[in-house]
Amino acid sequence: MTRHQLLRSMPAAELAWWIALEQIDGPMGPWAEDLRAARVCMNVARGPLAAGTPIQLDDFMPHWDGEVTQAPLQSEADMKCSAEAFFHSSQK
Repeated sequence: MTRHQLLRSMPAAELAWWIALEQIDGPMGPWAEDLRAARVCMNVARGPLAAGTPIQLDDFMPHWDGEVTQAPLQSEADMKCSAEAFFHSSQK
């Protein structure tokens, strides 16, 4: 069903209900699903990385504009630090 067909067949009261629901629960659809998944990934990554490593939600959001960006590679010292923080946190 197209957007036009949907709007033509949906009563105004139902459309108002969906608009109100989105204002209460937040955005719906694929973008919102990506946002929720990015929040989970960000919180999981914050665990073993410890302080000093800036992590932002946008680091985990997919960008569907066709532009591919390559993240900078970690240095050997950074990888060692991350591994040590992970193993120390799992031994508690």
